Amino acid sequence: MEVLESALYLAQVAIQRAAAKSSTPPIWWVTHGTQEGTIRSYMHSGLWGLARTFRMEERGVELRCLDLDGSLTTSDALVSSLKHWLTVLKGTEAETEVGGSQ
Repeated sequence: MEVLESALYLAQVAIQRAAAKSSTPPIWWVTHGTQEGTIRSYMHSGLWGLARTFRMEERGVELRCLDLDGSLTTSDALVSSLKHWLTVLKGTEAETEVGGSQ
């Protein structure tokens, strides 16, 4: 629940900044193995549902979800994959699920 509370707090801050006409950069919520695939972890999959609701209600804030391949098991592999996908995607899709090799 701590992750959902933190995500909700970040979303609320983004809403406040958007309402104040402050520049709000895109927000990325990154999960690991929560979407389709052979290895699944439901621990943080609720973030995607929260993000979908948020995007419907707050159109002025860019909230994006990225689910990294569940088969990545080391911190180095996760960081490398995250760097790769954030560079490639550049915020074009609201939800992106990646699997397999880069």
